Amino acid sequence: MKKSVKIILIIVAIVLVFVGFIGYNVYKMVMGSESLTGKLESIPAKIASLPPITQDVADWPNWRGANFEGKSATKGIITDWSKGLKKLWQANYLCQDKSTASWSTPVIQGNRLIVPGRDKTNDLVFCINANSGELIWTGSYEAKAETSHGPGSRATPFINDNKVYTFGRSGDLVCWQLEDGKLLWRKNVKDLGGAEPTWGYSTTPLVFEDKVIVQGGGKALVIAYNKLTGDVLWKSMEGEVGYAAAITITIENEVKLLIYQGNG
Repeated sequence: MKKSVKIILIIVAIVLVFVGFIGYNVYKMVMGSESLTGKLESIPAKIASLPPITQDVADWPNWRGANFEGKSATKGIITDWSKGLKKLWQANYLCQDKSTASWSTPVIQGNRLIVPGRDKTNDLVFCINANSGELIWTGSYEAKAETSHGPGSRATPFINDNKVYTFGRSGDLVCWQLEDGKLLWRKNVKDLGGAEPTWGYSTTPLVFEDKVIVQGGGKALVIAYNKLTGDVLWKSMEGEVGYAAAITITIENEVKLLIYQGNG
C-alpha cells in the first residue's frame, strides 16, 4: 500500500473517531439521561407525629405562585448577601439513583414543602417541613420512564384545598392528601389515548374550579379530571403535547383556557 494511501486512511479514521465522539456526546445531551454526582443519601425516617397544616401569606402552591404572576408576597427579604446566608437545612435524598435527576419546582403551603423525586423504578413525592427540614411524609408509585433525558419528574405539583396534584413524566396524574400523603386517586393520560412527548410529560397540572387539567397529547391533547374523584370530565382535540403550563384568561367576561401545545 502506498504511503499516501496510508496517510489518507489514517486521516479518515481520525475524522471518523472525532465525528463519532461529537455525535455520541450530542446524543447524550439531547436524548440521554442526566448523570448525578456526589453522595446519594438514604431517605430519612419520617417525623414522629404529623404537624397541623399551616398557611402563610407567602405560600407558593403552584407554578408561578398563587396568582400565576411570578410575584411573591414575602416581605422583608434580606437583599445584602455580602456576608453570606445562614443555611437552615438541606435534603440530598430526592434522587435515589445516579440517573434519576429531577427538574420539578417545589411548591409550598405553610409548613409543607412538596417536591417530587425518583428511584430506579418509582416516582417519589416528598413532603418536607419547610421550617425544620424534617421529612413529614413520602409517596411513591411504580412508573416506567423510557423516553429521553432520564426518568425524573419535570412538572411542578399543584396544592389546592389540602390536596396536592403531581404529574409524572410518564403521564401519571396523582392526587395526594396534603396532611399525611395518602394516595387518593391516580390516572394515566395514556389510558385515554395520550402520547408521551420526546422528553416526557412536563406540563404542570392546572387546578381550576372542580377540575384538574393536563395535556395528554395523541388522541387526548387536553384532559380535565374531577379534582376530587379523578373521573374524566372531558377531553378535547388531538395533537402533539407541549411542555409549557396551561393558564386561564378572561375575554369578554368569559374564562378561557390557553394551551401551549406541541405545534403552536
